[in-house]
Amino acid sequence: MPILKYTRTMSKRTTTFLAILISFLALEGVCAREQTIVLGADDGWESTTLLERLVRVSGRYGGDDLQIMPYRNEIDSDTELLLHFDSLPLVDAAGLFAVSATSPELSFTTSRAGTASLLVDDQADVVELTPVSSELFESGVEWGSFTLEFWLYPVALTQGERIVEWDGREDGHLDFRAQELLVEIHNRRLRFSLVNFFVPPDGSAYTVTLEGDSGLIPRRWSHHTLRFSAETARLEYLVDGRTVAVTHISESGREDGSVFFPRTSVYPSESIRLVSSFTGAIDEFRLLRRFGPDPDIPQFHPAGGVYESGVIDLGSPGATLTGVFAITQTPAMTDVFLYYRIGNTRTGATSVDGGWMPVGLDEAFPACAGRFVQLRAELLPDLRTVESPVLSEIRLTYVPDPPPQPPVGLDAVPHDGWVELSWAPVLQEDIQGYLVYYGVQPGRYFGSGGDLGPSPIDVGQATAITLYGLDNGTLYYFAVSAYDAAGVHSATELSAEVAARPARVYR
Repeated sequence: MPILKYTRTMSKRTTTFLAILISFLALEGVCAREQTIVLGADDGWESTTLLERLVRVSGRYGGDDLQIMPYRNEIDSDTELLLHFDSLPLVDAAGLFAVSATSPELSFTTSRAGTASLLVDDQADVVELTPVSSELFESGVEWGSFTLEFWLYPVALTQGERIVEWDGREDGHLDFRAQELLVEIHNRRLRFSLVNFFVPPDGSAYTVTLEGDSGLIPRRWSHHTLRFSAETARLEYLVDGRTVAVTHISESGREDGSVFFPRTSVYPSESIRLVSSFTGAIDEFRLLRRFGPDPDIPQFHPAGGVYESGVIDLGSPGATLTGVFAITQTPAMTDVFLYYRIGNTRTGATSVDGGWMPVGLDEAFPACAGRFVQLRAELLPDLRTVESPVLSEIRLTYVPDPPPQPPVGLDAVPHDGWVELSWAPVLQEDIQGYLVYYGVQPGRYFGSGGDLGPSPIDVGQATAITLYGLDNGTLYYFAVSAYDAAGVHSATELSAEVAARPARVYR
């Protein structure tokens, strides 16, 4: 029996086929036709239990494709605030701030992280972040190291556009000193102003300003990071991972062992305001309670993304999986790897018991039997390119467990109110029993009234029965089918029909 292989083509920028198929199987002389199940394509990937760091996009074949979601941050123990701007309503992923917005609008076409960004095109588009259980924005809290970062997509670059603003005030011996954290557009650059945000030991006023070294480019994403080290007093501003301004919050303005720590004022503002006067888009706004490492800003998460299908029911334990393949695009050194698992038991409705098996590229698919199948695809990026691998569809081929051959030699002998039936056994190893059909019209087996119950009657492995409770003078029609160990039978695979008319003459 020939083996047909589908393998990856040499060109990585063309649609590839990761597959190996084997030919159909024969069961005791009965051939079942190979069938195909398609995931993705026109069904929109409805059979999905896991979609990790992947997004649906309009595909080249008219359906939805899967590709890796642009990189976005994940929560850790030092996350004070994290806004992904991927869905509405807006929420703080860290759960420490309540988020409210006047008229939030997301852009799914202009985004840099995750699946969307916050689009800002009106003075009313203001986001308010109110502390709920914040560790930093409570009255009089002294901070340690911190990192503030976000993506920005400016359009107008108007002087004084405000991205972030927060204020507070002290009292008593500090003479109601005002405190302010402001991020704004200044001379087409981004400027961070921290007024009395850092507190010298003598409580005197202290202002520090950091600004970019070159103008921002309209309608282009740029990443901005402000980070402070409580160990070295270093305050640093980075654009796209490059340091553009740095100072030390210390007595000498250098790393001299003294540190002016940041501190929340006694009377802090009730909320942090984002994009109160700005035109453009903002994405992935994050505040950490640590001095973050040099920003790693890949287009995609290095681990790529994962798709797992729902449980696919092939109908019976005797079904045979014969192939798994996919339609993909894999630019540069990106990849799409396929896996499957098959078995006769499942955990709930979402998982098949057993380990994942890879689909090899250069070897015959190891045909295997089982009722339940689950598929998995891993999409892996090449961090040197901004192009993601693409998964358009996954197909599996299988041979259903064919129904057993029907019995032969069915004989019906009439008696007074009953009929004696017998037939030759089906000589297949997995035959578990027979179903007897009866009725009063040829080919229509809806009989009832027999002492063994309505049609069809499960008689187990018996090959002869007597059916009492029939009406004398009525012609009854009979047929028999077999079923196997998997419980497979077919109402269309019946024995030749026979007929018998019970009567008193057969006393």
